[in-house]
Amino acid sequence: MDWICTDTRTRKQYLPLLFQEIQWPLIRCAKYYTDTLMDPFVMDHPECARIMDEAEDYFDLSYEEKLEYWENNTKPSRWPKLMAVLPYAEKLIEAFDFEQEKWFVLTEKPGYDMGSTLCYLNGKLYSIGGVQSKAVEQFDVETEEWRDYFPSLRHCRVAHGVTVYDNQIFVMGGSAKANANFGPGLYEMETISFSQKNEILHDWKIAATMQEGRSFLSSTSCNGKIYSIGGCINEQFSTSEVWSKDTLQFQPVANSLSKRDSLGCAVINNEIYAVGGYDNVSNKYLRSVDKYNPGTDSWEHLPDMKTERRSPGVVVYRNKIYALGGMGVSDDLVSVEVFNSSTKEWKNFPFPLQQVAGWCSACMVDVPVRMMHGAREYKKQRQGSCNMMATGGGNGGQDFEEEDDYELSAAGAAGGGSTPNGEMNLDWRTTENARTEQRLKKHRKQMEGN
Repeated sequence: MDWICTDTRTRKQYLPLLFQEIQWPLIRCAKYYTDTLMDPFVMDHPECARIMDEAEDYFDLSYEEKLEYWENNTKPSRWPKLMAVLPYAEKLIEAFDFEQEKWFVLTEKPGYDMGSTLCYLNGKLYSIGGVQSKAVEQFDVETEEWRDYFPSLRHCRVAHGVTVYDNQIFVMGGSAKANANFGPGLYEMETISFSQKNEILHDWKIAATMQEGRSFLSSTSCNGKIYSIGGCINEQFSTSEVWSKDTLQFQPVANSLSKRDSLGCAVINNEIYAVGGYDNVSNKYLRSVDKYNPGTDSWEHLPDMKTERRSPGVVVYRNKIYALGGMGVSDDLVSVEVFNSSTKEWKNFPFPLQQVAGWCSACMVDVPVRMMHGAREYKKQRQGSCNMMATGGGNGGQDFEEEDDYELSAAGAAGGGSTPNGEMNLDWRTTENARTEQRLKKHRKQMEGN
C-alpha cells in the first residue's frame, strides 16, 4: 500500500495484481482485515473485494475448521517455520520461533536413541535411527503427540543421511556398528512413501545401493534427485552420488574440492551447499563451505564460517543457511551462524541454542495451526499517509472532491478518515460504497452476535 499510495494515478492499476500476493491466513490480526475492509480505495476493485471475501471466510473459521481447511488446501508459500534441533545424546527437541525470536522445548522424545536424525514431512516430525537402532518415531506437531508405533528401518543406522522428497523419506548410508568409529559405511538407501493424508503407502524398502559405503555423510534432495554428499571414505577427496527416479540407480557426480565428512547440507536455488564437517585424513575440524551446481556438475569454494563445526545441524530458511551447534575444536558448540546467499557473508545469530549443544540434527517445521490461531498484537507499521488522489468516476462510481492535498492513511481509515488540514472527515461506516457498506454490516452483525 505504501508503494501504491506514493503515486496512485499510475500505480492504482496494479493493486489487484499485488493483492493476489497477500496471504491473508498468515495475517493473524482481525484489525488488519477490518482496516482494509473499510478502505474504499481497496474495495472498489472487484478482484480485491473477492480476495477480502475469502479472507473473511477464513477468519470466521474455528480452530477445528481451520485444521480441516488445511487438510484440503495447500498452505501459503510464506507459511512461518520453526527451526527444530535434536542433539546427539539427548531426548529434548528444541525449536526456534522466528516470530517470537526465542527458543523453546518443542517436545521430548519417548525413546532414547543416541545419534537419531530429524526430518519433517506433512505436519509430522520424525526421529530416525541411532546407535544400533532401527527405530523411527513420529511426532504430530499439531496435536503434540508421539505415535505409539511406527515401522522400523530395515537396517540399524547411525551417522546416516536423511532427506524428504515427493511424500517420501529417504534414509541412506550410516553404520550399523557401535564401536568408536561406528565401523564401515552402509551402501543401501531405503525409503517409505506416504499419501497426502499421511497414510503409509508402503513400508520401508531398499530403493537403491550407493557405489560406496558411506557413514557421516549428508543427504539432500535437489531438482527431484537425491544426493549423497561426502562421508567417511578413504580417498584424499570426497566423492558424491546422485539418485533419480528415472534411473533408480546412484551415479557419481564431481568430486568435492575438499575432504569432508560429518557435514551439513542445504539447498538454495537448486544449488547444494556443503557446510563444515571434519577431515578424517588430516584430523581437521572444518569451517569451510563448498557449493555444488548440478547444472554444470562443478564445485566452488565459498567464504568460511567463523567457527569450525563438526556435525552441525544445517537448515535453510528464506534463502539463508543456518549452521547450528556442532562439535568445536575444544568444546561442544551452542552458537549459531547465518549465511546470506545474496551477500555471501556469515554472521553470528544473536540467539544461541539453549538446551542443545554439540553434534546435532536439525530441520525446518511448519508452525502448527494451534500456534497461529490466536490473534497477534496489532501494530501500525505504516508511518506515512496514503496519497490517494481523487479520480472521479474512475473509482467504482464514487466521486471524491478532487484536492491535491488529500491524504489518508490506509491503515488508519477505520478511525474516521480525518485529513491533515481538517477539511474532510469521512466516516467509512456510513459510506455510500455498496460493497464496503454490505461487508461492514455483516461484520457488525458478527460482532454483535459474539
